[in-house]
Amino acid sequence: MNLPIIITVIDLSISLFVLMLSFFVFRQNPTRDINRIFSLTILAFASWIISSSLSDIAGFNGSEFGALFWARAAIVGPFLFCPLFLYFTYFFPRENNPPSRRKLVALFLIPVFSVIFSPTKYNVESVTLESWGTGFVPGYLYLALLT
Repeated sequence: MNLPIIITVIDLSISLFVLMLSFFVFRQNPTRDINRIFSLTILAFASWIISSSLSDIAGFNGSEFGALFWARAAIVGPFLFCPLFLYFTYFFPRENNPPSRRKLVALFLIPVFSVIFSPTKYNVESVTLESWGTGFVPGYLYLALLT
């Protein structure tokens, strides 16, 4: 086995662990807001890892279309992870302080709007298939997330 494949196997193993953690927390008490929000936060994180790994797997198999699709999908997790984590902080460690609807809309407006543009060239312009995985040229939306 070469190193990129080992790293991909490790990434997918971590994703499986994170998904199990999300499921475990949700199953403890699915009616509590804190459990639901934490599970969604962890799912967003897992989707980021899985999408990045699938982009590399597609690249290893020579599929430029698949690598581009998964490279573009990889941004959805971070877009949602950040506001979900901030929303989670409204409930943890005390559950009695939910934000107003106005704050909630403001919190999720830009990330949800940005997800709409994730499958476009504004997110990832192109990909290159390398021996180590998938390289990409970031678009304006991707660069905006970094700032």
